[in-house]
This record gives sequence, C-alpha cells and structure tokens, in this order.
Amino acid sequence: MSISGDSQVLDDLKQFKGFFEFVKNPDKFSVIIEKAEAVVKEMNDVVSAYTTIQEVQTFRASVEQRLEEEAKKLDERIAKFQERIRQFELRVNQEDARLSKENVELEAGKKKLAEDQKAVEEVWTEINYKQELLSEETLSLQEGKAELEKQKKEFLAKLDALRA
Repeated sequence: MSISGDSQVLDDLKQFKGFFEFVKNPDKFSVIIEKAEAVVKEMNDVVSAYTTIQEVQTFRASVEQRLEEEAKKLDERIAKFQERIRQFELRVNQEDARLSKENVELEAGKKKLAEDQKAVEEVWTEINYKQELLSEETLSLQEGKAELEKQKKEFLAKLDALRA
C-alpha cells in the first residue's frame, strides 16, 4: 500500500499537518478560534435556553393542569348556579301560576260581590218603597181610625140622645 494511493490517509495527514501549523503559529488561526469560540458560546446559549425551555414547558404543563382543574371547578359551579336558576325559575313560574289563579278567583269574587251589592241595593230600594207604602197606609189607617172614633162618638152621642 502506497501513501499516495490512499486518499483517506492523505486527508488525515493534511489535517495532522494543519494541526502542527496551528501549534507552531496560533496567531494565524485566531479568526478560526474566535469563530469556534462563538460557535461554542452559541451552543452553550442554546443548551441553557433548552434547559430554560424545558423549565418553561414544565411550568406551562403545571399551569395548564391547574387551569384545567380550575376550569372543571368553574364548570361545576356554573352547573350548580344554572340548577339554582332553573329551580328559582320553576318556583317563580309556580308562584306566578298560583297568583294568576288567585287573581282569577279574586276577579270572580269582585264580580260576585258587585252582583250581591246590586241585589242588596235592589232589596233595600224595595224595602224602602214598601216602608213608604206602609207609612202611608199606617197614616191612612190612623186617619181612618180617628174618623171612626169620631163617628163612634157621634153615634154614641146620638144613641144616648135617643135613649133619653
């Protein structure tokens, strides 16, 4: 095997030669070293950012879990409030129906009362009319009685005169 025939060996020797040149004259490679340091710094920043990203992702997962738990609690509270609202609406509707029924009964009672009052007024009007007639008849009877008493006295006086 010859040295010139194997390309891999030649590439390795070139790299080895470059390494010796770097060892002999490091100032010549300062730009490459600075770039390599920048790359290493960037890698370190990426690694620390990755660690920070992992922490953020862990925190985010924790927050999302707490948010889900709070959302579940909130959904339960909303469901309870909705049930309370439904129960309240049911009671309001029942009370409204009861009051409507009472209002119908009250209106019927008012109508009956008005009819009864009218009937009472008619009876009172009739009683007053009959009382007036009775008063007139009583007065007429008293006058008739007085007339009869007068006639009786006259008759008795005539009768006494005839007997004597």
